[in-house]
Amino acid sequence: MRINQLAAHMRRFHAEDYDTRVAYVSRAQKLWVKAWVAAQPKGSIYVFSKYAALGWEPEDFERLRRKSRAIFVDYVDLDVKYMVPHGVDGHIATSHIGAHMLRKHQEALKAAGQTVSGDIHVVLHNYDAALDQITLTPPDHLSVVFFGSPAAAATSPEILRQITVLEAGLKPSFDRNVGKLGAFNCHYCVRPAMPDEDDRSFRPFTKGITAAACNSVILTNRQTDDAVELLGEDYPYMLADTSEKTLNDGFGFLKESFDGRPWHDAMERVMALKQKTSHKGIAAQLHTAIQSVN
Repeated sequence: MRINQLAAHMRRFHAEDYDTRVAYVSRAQKLWVKAWVAAQPKGSIYVFSKYAALGWEPEDFERLRRKSRAIFVDYVDLDVKYMVPHGVDGHIATSHIGAHMLRKHQEALKAAGQTVSGDIHVVLHNYDAALDQITLTPPDHLSVVFFGSPAAAATSPEILRQITVLEAGLKPSFDRNVGKLGAFNCHYCVRPAMPDEDDRSFRPFTKGITAAACNSVILTNRQTDDAVELLGEDYPYMLADTSEKTLNDGFGFLKESFDGRPWHDAMERVMALKQKTSHKGIAAQLHTAIQSVN
């Protein structure tokens, strides 16, 4: 889904720069990669998305690279251990924390004497096009939603009694509930702290970007990947941790400050995030990454 939407953004905003097409890389195709590479036209730009790059050896990319303008691999939320060490021109991360860990992984490979290639680029393509169809009808009182799988959230019994949970862990539930998001003015985006490990997966701030697309304030925490990077250290509704007291106190402050100065400050940050992660903003980020190769 993501690569199709990314391609659509490039066609819309950079049609004069690129003739953008999507090609599917099947498991069978990976078995005869040499023949596939030989059949490709010269001077193309390739963006391999997530699993499409798995099963290819760096030497396969090197072979394609010799006849292409540029090769990028978009890892989305894969573990850094799947990073292609060499043979590509650019590595795309969908989060700032992911980009940081890709750079750190590159440095470790270099220190071990391995060949590495490719700069790291951030392309925040976490905005689902289905959000374009939402009609925004926020109430004049605080209305908080958690959109996703409840198991992925850090909550408390007190908070669960005051928010609406819309299941969206799988595509059927996402499609069934996404249209309901327009009735809320705040999204609950608090995640449990992840292990402090370099080889874990680093998730994009998708829930926060979804909230921004809906013109909704975000309640989040410092342990959520990219929350601080995208909203700022002093974002009014950034929780320090996920202890029950911090969660309940933070939610209490959210209620007390509704429509006050903290609320409007938070909304300014959210609208800036919305602009940055709009379709046009996403296309501009990928365009900048491509142009950096030349």
